[in-house]
Amino acid sequence: MNSFTLLLFILVAGFRSTYSGTVCLSCSGVQSINQCTHLENCRNDEVCFFEKYNTESGTEMYDLGCSIPKLCTKRKTRQLTEGHHLTCQGCCNNTNVCNLNTECGDVPVSHNSSESGRTCVSCTGVQNINDCTHLETCGSNEVCFIHKYATESGIEQYDFGCTLPELCVNKRPDEIFGKRLAEGHHMLCKGCCNKSNVCNLNAACDDAVKQNTSGNGRPRECDDLNNANTGVYTIYPDEYHAVKTYCIMANNEKWTVIQKRFNGFVDFYQEWNAYKRGFGVATGEYWMGNDYIHRISTSTGHKLSIYLEDFDGTFKYANYSVFLIGDEKEKYKLTLSGYTGDAGDSLITQTGMTFSTKDRDNDPSAALNCAAYTQGAWWYKNCTSSNLNGPYLAGVGTYERSMFWKDWKVFNSIKKSTMMITRT
Repeated sequence: MNSFTLLLFILVAGFRSTYSGTVCLSCSGVQSINQCTHLENCRNDEVCFFEKYNTESGTEMYDLGCSIPKLCTKRKTRQLTEGHHLTCQGCCNNTNVCNLNTECGDVPVSHNSSESGRTCVSCTGVQNINDCTHLETCGSNEVCFIHKYATESGIEQYDFGCTLPELCVNKRPDEIFGKRLAEGHHMLCKGCCNKSNVCNLNAACDDAVKQNTSGNGRPRECDDLNNANTGVYTIYPDEYHAVKTYCIMANNEKWTVIQKRFNGFVDFYQEWNAYKRGFGVATGEYWMGNDYIHRISTSTGHKLSIYLEDFDGTFKYANYSVFLIGDEKEKYKLTLSGYTGDAGDSLITQTGMTFSTKDRDNDPSAALNCAAYTQGAWWYKNCTSSNLNGPYLAGVGTYERSMFWKDWKVFNSIKKSTMMITRT
């Protein structure tokens, strides 16, 4: 067993303890299968896929991940945008990571010119709609599509091309063939049209993001609730486990509160497992739990809003248009961008950092454990310009050992903090 196969065996073993579906390799645009060590847990009705293609410059590349079986057989590929020429493709479902085998035998079937349909704008990964001037002729049963998503670094990009109509309505974003949301691409919106040629150049991108993303119909977050009143509700971030959370309904938006502090009654100087599972109660102070925050923030595009209040009754806020955290194996790595507000941007220096607690020192500082030093738990970087899970000190702060937001109150502890997220 070589080192690469051994690494995959260890990773899959970890997945099996948590998930029941097939585990597949999941990467986009890798030149060698050995470069792909990211795993994705598929749904029960999905299989592993792989595609091998050549770029316009002649470079051979691979996409791997989960797909629905219908897209595996003699499919006129719609990913041949801007000179991407598919060499072969295949699907499998006999073992975990079966798409490690790249001897794919299904050569893409080209449709006859007599069966050609709509002409669509066709590009991948462009940052501006006007940058897309490539055209693609669709099959007679296809429509034009537009996808808007945020990369792991927070950059907004677009994909255009042809797709099957059944993938346009009431589908979760990661059912898009070849789009690896689990690898850091987080769908913001999508849309389809079939009224004219190149209609996707001006198509509305507003579908399938605001819908309930829980496969069994349960609300995954507050945005899925039909209620219009602020209060405590039950949600299912992982689709199965009930979680009591505080929902704020304001300005036609429904926000899921992931952190709430206002009186210091709950001790936030907790260990890793407490922050993983969550602690406190939704009627009082609490941290929702990193596992649940990850599940919600990576299901579709999300934004973060932080409301702060000092002991004089002054309010400040900080908003971020992109927010998500990784899973536990990624140490709940923080990704955010797009600050607006009047509190000052005291969180942007923490983006890209992993989460640390007093018993898990994941910060880059070689000199100290920032969580133990600041008596909190956060995405620390030598150490931090914010510490909203730090000690509740009734206004008096000792350097970084307080519940502070540096750009507003330096290191003085603030009175109230609310962190909440909703779909973009």
